[in-house]
This record gives sequence, C-alpha cells and structure tokens, in this order.
Amino acid sequence: MDDMFISNKNFYENLSFLSNISVPLILMDTNGCIKELNDAAYEMFHNIFINRNIDISKEKSKNTLWFIRDEFISFRNSTNASDHFYKEVKIRNIHWTFNGQFLKLEDQIVLILNYRLHKGESIKNALQLASIVDSSEDAIIATDLDGEIISWNKASERIYGYSKKEIVGKNFIILAPDKKIEEASKLLNKIKKGQEIKNFELKVLTVQGEEIYLSVNISPIRNHYGDIVGACAIARDITENKKLHQELYNSEKRFRSIYEQSPIGIELFDANGVAISANKSFCKMFKINDVTDFKHDNFFESPYMAKEVKEKIIKKQTSRITCKYVLVKRPNSNINKEGICYFDMITTPILNEQGELSSILCQVQDITKKIESEKELKKAKISAEEANSSKSKFLANMSHEIRTPINGIMGMTDLALMTDLTDEQKEYLNMVKTSSRHLLDIVNDILDISKIEAGKFKLDLESFNLEEKIKKLIKNFSILAEEKFIEVMYFIDPRLSDIDIISDPLRLNQILMNLLSNALKFTEKGTIILCAKRIQAPDGIIRAQFSVSDTGIGIPEDKMDKLFKNFSQVDDSYTKKYGGTGLGLAISKQIVNMMNGSIWVNSTKGQGSCFYFTAEFAPSKNNNHTTTDSNESELFNEDFQYSSSPNKYYDISQDEVVYPYSKTILIVDDNEINQRLISSLLAKKGYNYISAFNGNEALKILECQIVDLILMDIQMPELNGLKTTMAIRDSENVIGIHIPIIAMTAYAMMGDKENFLDSGMDDYISKPIDFQTFYDIIEKYI
Repeated sequence: MDDMFISNKNFYENLSFLSNISVPLILMDTNGCIKELNDAAYEMFHNIFINRNIDISKEKSKNTLWFIRDEFISFRNSTNASDHFYKEVKIRNIHWTFNGQFLKLEDQIVLILNYRLHKGESIKNALQLASIVDSSEDAIIATDLDGEIISWNKASERIYGYSKKEIVGKNFIILAPDKKIEEASKLLNKIKKGQEIKNFELKVLTVQGEEIYLSVNISPIRNHYGDIVGACAIARDITENKKLHQELYNSEKRFRSIYEQSPIGIELFDANGVAISANKSFCKMFKINDVTDFKHDNFFESPYMAKEVKEKIIKKQTSRITCKYVLVKRPNSNINKEGICYFDMITTPILNEQGELSSILCQVQDITKKIESEKELKKAKISAEEANSSKSKFLANMSHEIRTPINGIMGMTDLALMTDLTDEQKEYLNMVKTSSRHLLDIVNDILDISKIEAGKFKLDLESFNLEEKIKKLIKNFSILAEEKFIEVMYFIDPRLSDIDIISDPLRLNQILMNLLSNALKFTEKGTIILCAKRIQAPDGIIRAQFSVSDTGIGIPEDKMDKLFKNFSQVDDSYTKKYGGTGLGLAISKQIVNMMNGSIWVNSTKGQGSCFYFTAEFAPSKNNNHTTTDSNESELFNEDFQYSSSPNKYYDISQDEVVYPYSKTILIVDDNEINQRLISSLLAKKGYNYISAFNGNEALKILECQIVDLILMDIQMPELNGLKTTMAIRDSENVIGIHIPIIAMTAYAMMGDKENFLDSGMDDYISKPIDFQTFYDIIEKYI
C-alpha cells in the first residue's frame, strides 16, 4: 500500500481504491488547498461539523481543518517525508480525538486522519444538535454572507413549502415578502456588523401562495476565529395567533362600537361598586362629560341608587325600576322646565366562572318623552299649522326663486331666436326653450299640489267646445308621437261635439295631456287612443267619460296602489328607465274630484293600459237650448272659485313692426338678467327706460326723474316692491299725481295678486313673462 503514495501518478491511479477504504484520505497542495478526498473524509467532515451540505472540495484547509493548522504548517516547512500527530479538539461543544499522518507526495501533501469521540462522549450526543434542529417546530435557516441558503431544517420545509433540495444554494431573497431586495439587504448588512435582529413580524407567501405571518430572530454565525461567516434565522409561524389576535381585536372593536353607539345609556362598575366607565348615551342623559363627574360614583354608596337595587345586586339578581331624577336644564336637552326626568333602569350582576360578582352592568333608557307625549300632542296642532304656513311661504319663495331664472332663460332664448342664427343654433336654442318649459311645468305641478293641500286650488270656469279643445290637443300631441312612430287616434261622442259646455278647459286639458304623455312615455310601438263619450246624468248636468288607452308596457298588479299618490311612481328605484316626478296622476285625480268625477285604470303587464276618468259639466247658454236654469257653479264643490289662467307662451316674430314711443318706463328689479330682458323688450317697442336694482334706488330716481310707468319686482334687497309702492303712493298723495305700477314677480301662490293690488299696485304680470301679455299691459296703462 505504501507504493500508492510514492508519486502523484500512483496516488491518482489508486484513488478509486482509496475512496472505498474507511480511513479518511485528503490530498492538498502546499498552500493547503484541498484537491481530492475520499468518501470517508466526506463522512468525517459531516460528523464533526454536523452539516450534510458541507462542500470542502477546492476549499482552503484552514476553513475546514483549522484544528490542525499548526501541524500542517510545521510539516510543510520541514524536510520530513512524513509526520504523525495526535490532537484533541472541541468542536461545537463536542470533544474529538484526531490521530493522523502527513505524507509528502512530490508537490502535494496527503493527510491520513483517523478520528473518534473523546472519552465520555457518544455519537448520540454528537448528533443531538442536528436532531434538535430537525425536530424544532421553528424554521431554522442558515445563510452565508452573500445570502445563499446553506441550511434548511424540516420545519422550514413545513412552513415555507420548499424542500431542502429546492431551496439550498439559492439566495434567501426568495423568502422575502414581495421580493423586497433593498429591505433584505439592510437586514444582511446588520448581521455583517454583528447586530442581532429580535422579534420582528414578517408577512410572507408560501410556495402555494398562502399568506402567513412569522416572528423572526436573526443572529450572526461566527467561525472558530470569531469572524462572522453567515446568518442564522429562527422563524416561528404566528399566523394562527395573528388571526386569533385579529378576531379578539375585531370582537373588542364591535363591542366597543355597540357600547359607545348604543342609544341605551350604559354604566359599568367593578365588584366593589367603583364606577369604571359610561358610554356616550349615559353621559348625555345625565349631562356629564365622564362618569367621574358624579359626586357619588360608587354603586353601593350612591344615594341615587335605590336600596332594593343594591340588595338585588348583592343577591346576584337583576332588577328593573323606573327612577325619577331632577337634572339641571341645559340647551338642546329633553328635560322639562322643572328639570324632571324619568329613566327606566335595568341593573344586572356580571358573574365570573366561579359564580362570583365580577362587575355590575347598569342600562338606562330615558321614557321622559313618553310621559311628556300628551303635552306634545297638544302642541302638535299648533306646530302643524305653523309648519303649513311656513310651507306656503317657502313655496312662494321657491316659486319666485325658480321662476326668476326661468324667466331669464326663456326670455333671452326668445330674444336670441329673433336674431340671425344658423339652423344648428336655432335647433339648440329651441331645445333650451323646450327644456325650460318642461322645468316650468314641473314647478307648476309642485305648486298645484301645494295649492290643493292648502285648499287654494280653484277651477276657472268658462264656456268652450269640447271637440275643438280635443282636436287642438291631439294635433299638438301627434307631433310628439310621430317622433316615436306612434299612431294617435281619437273619438268624440256626437252628443258632446255639437254643444258648448262650462268647466275649466285648461285643467281638463291638463288631465288629458298628462294621460297622453304617460301613454307615449311607456309605449314603444303601437297606438294611443283617446275617447270621450257622454254617459247618463241627472237633468241639468252633462257627464262624460274619457279614456286614454295604449299598447305600452302595462302596470304590474302589485304596483297599482302607487298610482294617483303624491310623489309616488311604479318604478321609484335609482335605476328606473322612465323619468318623472310622480305628481301628474296625483294632480289629475284631485282635478277630477273637483269636477265631481272619479279616475281609475285597467292594465295588463306587457300588453298596455287604459286610464278612465269621468267629469261633470254645465251646459253653456251659447247652446240653442238649455236644460236647466240652475246656477252653473252649483255643479261643482262649494269651495270652487274663479282664478287666473296659467301662463301662455308667445313668440315674437323677427319682422314685427317697432313703434317709437316717447314714454319712459322705470324697471325696478334686482336681477340683472331680468333687467336686460325687460329693457330689450321695451327697446324693441321704442320705449325709453331707466333701471334700478332696489326700492331705495327707485325712490331716488323718482325724486329727479318723471316716469310714465313703473315695472316693480316684489322680492328685492334693502326695500322690497310692496314697501316701495307704499312709499310712492304716500308721496303721490302730497303732489297729487298717480304713476301706474305693475307688479312683476315670480310669486304664483293664490292670493298674491290681491295682496299686490291692495298695496297700491295697478296690475300684475307673472314670470316667466308672456311677451304679448307684457306689451298689452304696458299699452293699457300708457
């Protein structure tokens, strides 16, 4: 066997044989770099370093054979061909005994090394550390200073999902959350400086993509010289604890939310009766900022706690009583003038697992309102009347505020249409005009409902021919229907077509137009038919039944109850397909009732609907024969009175003749757009005009300027139209002249015109302004 070590050639030729012997053989160059080693040497390094992944090929011997470094250097520097040595070394707290021999082989050195545990040690103890590492529930991971993973225990496989084969040799950045290289590098730099990283939480994704939470400790690994050669990370899976903590947090949060937001006042005491806390409702009830604001905050010592309640708590029983307290009156509180409050109090003992008293829960509700409810009911009627009055005022103001800008929009649109425009511009302006009229119709609907509720909705009775009205209505309506290719037909009973009747034609038209518009809205194809026929009635009365049928979408049976109710629609969802305010049918029903009729509907979903209504009329004296001498107004409810007709719309043609006038008109209006509109209309007729923005300005102008007529807005800052008119009339009593004053306002409630005339005004015109009516009134007084 000695021949094997004579030369390099002999050694390498017999390396295969040497690899099979049980004695560790290591071939090194003179610099200590390991060139070759047999399997026994591999096994030796694994046993002494407890590392299955140790790679010693081409390694410097000082990194793995550091414990015989001095012996190696001594032999290398000597002239001896061989040398024996004996060495006892402690590696990782395990004592080893080494018996070896160095052999010089040309320019290389052969090391034959025999090893065994020192006396008193055992293989079990030597492998104990490895066993602990592999059996640990925590992931134990080792890396070198470049971050390459060199050790990976079984717990690491279980937690991360990577096998040892898959992960060893790869950079630990693969384990970092979201592959945050910069943060991982910072951790490694701290380890290189010898710092330890303790108990920091980390959220990572396993190889299966599962999100887990880890508590991690990282320490530097040092070699036998004390140099830092790597890092060891111990990671504990705290996912379940994290979830439990989150659940506890959420539970506590829910409890705290219920506790704080509960409308029931809650006060909590400990087992000794010391007040612990009170929620917001409790503090609000007793007008305190905190439970410690109570002079007596101990449950058992407080004179405010009834004796029977204390006794039941001592007996671990729940109690419920009604308590009377006198509290200091504070702003915005429900306490009556005497400061007396009544509380319903439930007191409950909270017991621990041993059945002992651990805390006391007191729940308080305020039932003061209930006791005071009778007094409130008596005040309700007065409040309702005041509210109704306020609503009427609000509606008047709303009418003014909405009609004023509509007046400007419609008026300026009409003026713009009188100028030279392209076809496209005319189309756009006509769309503006149509939209403005639609908006005005909505305002009128709201005001109609308000007038009905206030009992101020009246019919304006006049004689008219029903057939003429219906023909005109159908002619205008057909233009709209043609846009959807819907055919419109009508039928009038001959017994209604050859006579004149007395009623309110505009309100009748309003009902029919509403029903026709609804039919058109909900019909995509087919036909709409309007019928009017005379039905049986007592002498002196003409009774007619009207119907509007369509082939539209129909109405579901379960939605029928929504019809004819204020602000109620069959589809009132945010995603409804068809628009509308839900007022048209409600107003129609009220008008029908005032005409001594009724309204109803027959409908099948998907097939169409047919709305019916009846109405009573008086025969007109214009007919060749009369049926009765009775008073026509007796046909209608006693409260029905005459009222002014709704606004009409009038377009001024571009070629209208302008007549020059030398008259001067004072415009008093705080709205600049309205001023411009009125002044433009006056200028077209050749009138001179002066403008004032409020009553004070108007009075100053009148002190030095003679005017022939005043157009007076009602609602203005500083001095409104009514007070300005009164001031003008007072001064006229002294100088003996009279200037016509025309009220010009968007107020549209019943009785407004009368109020204006009573204040000294001569006439009234409502906004939006009808041009022809405007000119007629001016010519009437000038």
